[in-house]
Amino acid sequence: MQSLFTFFQDLGYMAHGMCLLWQPWLIALFMGSDLLIFAAYSLIPLAMLRVLRARPDIALGGLPRMFVAFILLCGLTHLVAVVTLWIPIYEVQGVFKLATALVSMATVAALFPLVPRIIALPSPAVLTEANDRLTREIAAHEDTLDQLRQSRRRLEDKVAERTQALERTNEELNIVLREAGNRAGNLKTLMEALAHRTARETSGPETFTRLFKSRLTAVVEASDALTRGDGSLPDCMRDLAETQLSAYIAAYPGHIRLSGETRKLSPVAARQIGLALNELVTNAVKHGALRDAEGTIQLHWSSYRGWPEEDQRFQINWTETLSPAAQRALARRDMLQDGRVGFGTHVLSLSVPRRLNGRADIDFLPEGLSYALDLPLDCVTGDPCGQGDPAGAAPSGSPGAAPPSAAAACAEPSFGDPLTDPLTDPLLGPLPALPDRRDATEDPAEVERERRSA
Repeated sequence: MQSLFTFFQDLGYMAHGMCLLWQPWLIALFMGSDLLIFAAYSLIPLAMLRVLRARPDIALGGLPRMFVAFILLCGLTHLVAVVTLWIPIYEVQGVFKLATALVSMATVAALFPLVPRIIALPSPAVLTEANDRLTREIAAHEDTLDQLRQSRRRLEDKVAERTQALERTNEELNIVLREAGNRAGNLKTLMEALAHRTARETSGPETFTRLFKSRLTAVVEASDALTRGDGSLPDCMRDLAETQLSAYIAAYPGHIRLSGETRKLSPVAARQIGLALNELVTNAVKHGALRDAEGTIQLHWSSYRGWPEEDQRFQINWTETLSPAAQRALARRDMLQDGRVGFGTHVLSLSVPRRLNGRADIDFLPEGLSYALDLPLDCVTGDPCGQGDPAGAAPSGSPGAAPPSAAAACAEPSFGDPLTDPLTDPLLGPLPALPDRRDATEDPAEVERERRSA
């Protein structure tokens, strides 16, 4: 190292400190400034390299490396300037300056083509505005997606409601078909019972034919009114009961007693209650009180205030009382195996109460059958009720079933006219209207008098 210093001194150059007269403060000023500049020029490339490693997406080609080399060479020239204060190594300083100049010119040559791209870079204000605009668009898209989700949920709810309605419609169509078969099977028994009762009350074939024909006409008209749905059913509970039971009241005088308040009925309620009465009287003729010579039927209806909801309700009670002899005979038979529980019981305990959002209880007591149909009053007198599956529509023997609310009780699906559209009320549509069996040659007024003669 000493020989190297001696070599530069032998060249005849003078150390830079001589020019400063070896003034300590000047030597310190020049040395301190150059050392600080060298330190800064050494740290700047490190910061640039760190940025470039963290942001590989910045595509500037070889410019960052050239700029790093330029900064380092600038720093080395200042470091050599510190050495020249004591050792005149001006040749080395010149070499570093030349290298710095060459790298600087190469950096300038690479920088100018990038100037338009740098100028085209968006400013922070433009980026902020674009970010705000994107934020607003994202919020608008989120609102649109939320509306689409809500629309999809509403559509899914409607599809689910329609699907449930179609399932209920299919269920009721099956009930209608089975009801038709059930009535066809019961027709022979009913006609035989009416024929035997009429034969007991008459003494000649002409009287028998006339009286039996009037009662048969009453049965057919009552059944026809249940299937037509053209407003032919009475809108009063008493008139409905008398119409549906007129043939049996005439054939079994004193065996059927009606009692109850005056109550208007909606068309749907009249039809469903008429179906229930038809099933009850059919079972009574085949198995119950009307099969017993001394049996009686008490039909009573009334409105009351429920508890604990305190809603207005309407109840129909059908009570059959058998004679002691019939009760003893009934006790020796298994009622379930004797055909008492069948499709008619299904209609009475499930179909009718469900259609009117009510509940039904059937008890096969030793004294005879007891049937109670409990309904919301709004579904009896108001608009047609919905076809929902109410919590209160429980089968026989289900205690504690709560009746549905009045708001849920009368919401008819809007598929069409509830009186004529088979989709909303298939008890009408699928069944053809029964033909009028009345003889055109007979006087209708005389037939009506004969039918109500009992």
